[in-house]
Formats: sequence, C-alpha cells, structure tokens
Amino acid sequence: MARKLKPLSQFQYIPSSELSTGSFDAGKITEVKLIGFAGEPSPLLRLGPLFYWAWATARSAASIPSHPHRGFEIISYVIDGVLEHRDSLGHIDRLGPGDLQVMQTGSGLEHEEHFVTTPCSMFQIWFDPNFRQKIKERPRYKVIRDKEISSKHIGTKSTIKTLISPAGGYRLDAPVSVMDIEVGAEGRWQWHLAANTACLAFIIKGLVHGRSEHDESVARPSDGLLWATEDGLTITLQAEQDSRLLLVTVDQVPTYPLFPKPKPRS
Repeated sequence: MARKLKPLSQFQYIPSSELSTGSFDAGKITEVKLIGFAGEPSPLLRLGPLFYWAWATARSAASIPSHPHRGFEIISYVIDGVLEHRDSLGHIDRLGPGDLQVMQTGSGLEHEEHFVTTPCSMFQIWFDPNFRQKIKERPRYKVIRDKEISSKHIGTKSTIKTLISPAGGYRLDAPVSVMDIEVGAEGRWQWHLAANTACLAFIIKGLVHGRSEHDESVARPSDGLLWATEDGLTITLQAEQDSRLLLVTVDQVPTYPLFPKPKPRS
C-alpha cells in the first residue's frame, strides 16, 4: 500500500549555487534546475505534482533532437529569443518572448526544440496530472501567445501575468497555477497561500525580499524561494530593484496518486 502523503509547513531559501545543472548540443544549451530529472541530485525531489523545473539558456543557435514524452503536462515559457518546436503530431511553431506552449502528452508524442534567435532563455516545467490515467488519453498541444495571456496591474509597481490557473489563464489537469510576476523598484506584492498548498519561485532578475509571518530571505537571480503551508500563509515580496520572478503554486497532496520519483543515489 502506498504511503499516505501529508502536507508540510516549511520555508526554504535555495541559492543558485545549489541548483543542479545540465547541457545539450555540446554545451551550447545550459540548464539550471530547481527540480531535476528522476534520480538526479537537485535542491528538491518534487513538490506535489510539480515534477521537474529547468531554466535553459542558449547564447548561439542550438538544438535538442527529437525525444519522447508521455503522461506529463509540460509547459515551455520563453523569456528571451525565439524557440522553434516541431513534433510528431505535425505541429511546427515559433515561440517568442512571453509565449507559452502547453503539451499534455497523454499516450505519447515526440518533439524537438531549436533555439533559433539568441540569446534565448526559457523555462520548461513538468507536472504530474495523474500519470497512470493520462497515458490512456490522446496527447494535446496548445500555444498561447503573449498578447492572449491575462495581465493585471497591482498599483503602480506590480504586474501579474497569469499563465496557468484553474480560474483565469490556461487550465491544466494538475492542480497548479503559474504566474510571471514583475515588481518595480521599491514595489511590494502580497498574496495569501491557501491551506495545504505550496509555492516555489525562481528569480529571473532583480533583488527580492520574500517574507511570511515566520520567515524572511533575500533572493537574487536564479535563486529559489519555497513556502509550504498546512493552515494558510500570507507572503510578501518587496523589490529593491526592478525584479521579475516565475511563481508556481500547487496542491501539496492531489486527490490522485502521484507517479513515483526515485531519489538520487547517495
């Protein structure tokens, strides 16, 4: 019988020096990872249905050859440059800054990625939407352009762009939300993290003070901040400089069994 998961209450500052790394195309594409592949050392093994999170950068034209995926919901979000996608379903797309690609890979597909306009940087994040059920479903694919994604201005200093959400944004089957948050210098943004959820932030640029009722830390580019709560929590982000971060929020314990992920070998 599988061990019953229990929500956690914790805070963790993850310095960029602790992120795992990887590369493709003879080192032309480099990655840093808050959450690595199965069996790969990284700061976090997983966070509920959040299974993998990488930040990839290419300084010159480079490619990742065709490779398979199945079961997972995979988002790719471009920050700079142009990324070209080709897949076994026949899709050929180019994604520019602010464009979001969603692959709900189901029974399986293959795709390849080409960093065609550089420097190019993008996030790729995998979610487990009930893997063992989803591999029985046909794969789905969607590109949402920057201009189609909802943005909300909070005061004069903050802009919240909702990429993935059950309410607003594109809805995944996994219980998650993803936001691109910009906070101007001396700006402040506050939100409430619901009970039994967790959030993980990756700092893209700037200098951010993140704090809750119990914890506080300063984060710089490529640092991570994690909050998890059983009872609910109010979190505040204060920016010393113009700052930007990607924030993922998840249910810690979904209503379905999570796909097992082996720990790295010691």
